Amino acid sequence: TLLARHPALETAAVVVAPDRDGEVAAKRLIAWLETVIAQGRSSKAPVGIFGTSISATWLAAALGEKVKFFVDEDANRIGRQHMGLPIHSPQDAPRNLPILMPLRADIAASVGARLSHTHLNFLSPPAG
Repeated sequence: TLLARHPALETAAVVVAPDRDGEVAAKRLIAWLETVIAQGRSSKAPVGIFGTSISATWLAAALGEKVKFFVDEDANRIGRQHMGLPIHSPQDAPRNLPILMPLRADIAASVGARLSHTHLNFLSPPAG
């Protein structure tokens, strides 16, 4: 997610009406992102992160040393490292540590249900 404004592109000849709906939506998304970080920070145990995509990378950077591993379903990534940490398959990931899911709540629920047979300790993200 990127929210930006380039001041050099705004000129007196261009009048941009404030988009209240966009501002409210952006604030809601930022609050959601902050909640996802807080969820990881509040864990007493080290955590894993589901995925190795942009959102997983962002969350790992935000949580720093709290993150100990990643879980991914991509056979090309399993067994490798991301950000210096191991990437496990869902079948081989530690079951005793919480695994954060930096995904929309509906997608996380679908993934969690699909992988329920692995008995991983997925922490569902907050509803957005």
